[in-house]
Amino acid sequence: MCLPHSAHSFLVSSLGLLLVFRTNSAYQRFLEGRKIWEQILTVSRNFSRLTMLYRDEVGKERRQRIQHLLAAFPYLLRHHIRSGCLCSKDPSQIATDNLLYLDEPTRPEKSCWVDRQDLPWSLIHKAQLTKTDKSLEKIAQVSNRPLWICDRIGKEIMDIPTTANFTSRERLKFLADIERLANAIGSCERIHQTAVPLHYARHALRSLTVWIATLPFSLVRDFGLLTGPVTAVVAWLLFGVYQIGHSIEDPFQGSLQLSALCDDIRRDVLTCEESFEFDHLIEPKIPELSIFPKSIHGGAAILQPPPAYAIR
Repeated sequence: MCLPHSAHSFLVSSLGLLLVFRTNSAYQRFLEGRKIWEQILTVSRNFSRLTMLYRDEVGKERRQRIQHLLAAFPYLLRHHIRSGCLCSKDPSQIATDNLLYLDEPTRPEKSCWVDRQDLPWSLIHKAQLTKTDKSLEKIAQVSNRPLWICDRIGKEIMDIPTTANFTSRERLKFLADIERLANAIGSCERIHQTAVPLHYARHALRSLTVWIATLPFSLVRDFGLLTGPVTAVVAWLLFGVYQIGHSIEDPFQGSLQLSALCDDIRRDVLTCEESFEFDHLIEPKIPELSIFPKSIHGGAAILQPPPAYAIR
């Protein structure tokens, strides 16, 4: 019942290469996904800051629409690459007036009912600044909702009138940031839709299973009754490495905390206006520079020359 050690010694190198390659490729995908969402966070902050700098040219209502649409963009992108994350409520627990049917043309089995008072649907409703919410019906029927947000923001930018402070240069800067958000959608779709080749994953799993299954026959001569615990520890380590690569292969399915990133973007975009106005309310205090001491006489400050000993 014993096998020579040379068989497993020869196979362990090739098996290690299979596991290392899979884990490294999965980590590269995880790192690329994090960089994409970091870019979305940076572009959203810069875009919101520019709208505040040109608030007079953009207009208050248009600025609020842009900021609410920008805050809703990451939530819709997360739902686009992770279907069902916004459909967690039971339709029977939602008021009839707040029901919104979320249609998925490409995946009818993912269609569901959502509450229009929840995020991000409440942001889109507030972005219109009207009593009607026809935009919610439009965005609930389209297949690529984050791209719809980019198109809507681009339309708002094109409607800004040209002035001396807001020229084609500023307009192109805004459109370039919108293009970067649209490119982020394509990058997320590429990672989500392009997985590690299935044949490679199956071959690595089969090789690991055969190696672990025959390992006790190679260890029983030296370890005796300890063969079972030793084999269990080795199997736990190797299958753990394989499972790590499988878990981070698609970082948008739970490896990245996308909900926290979405909340950070919404918080930074919507509070940009409040922080900007607060900074302008604080008047800078200019220190009084004088070489002469002051004295109060009759409620007025009178400058007096320094004493003679001070001059000497």
